[in-house]
Amino acid sequence: PRALESRSISTTSPLKGAAPGGQHHAADEPNGWLFGVKPGEKPEAEGWEYISYGVVGGFIVLMIAASYRPKTSIKVWAMDKIKEQNGDA
Repeated sequence: PRALESRSISTTSPLKGAAPGGQHHAADEPNGWLFGVKPGEKPEAEGWEYISYGVVGGFIVLMIAASYRPKTSIKVWAMDKIKEQNGDA
């Protein structure tokens, strides 16, 4: 029982990614510009941006193409047969 009393219950670890000593970097300071880009300057494109444009564009094209696919469900076929038998077609 005494061995249990001497053990520490807390297992918290220090925060990962925090600056040592709680210091702030100059990049973290607010400068009044959106995303740190000065007005009139064009932000430099990052490598992932062009890939994401392709993925989003491909998804949009896929959704448009899927909306034009032929209707092949059994319900559509049955409704067409009923209309055909009734002379509505």
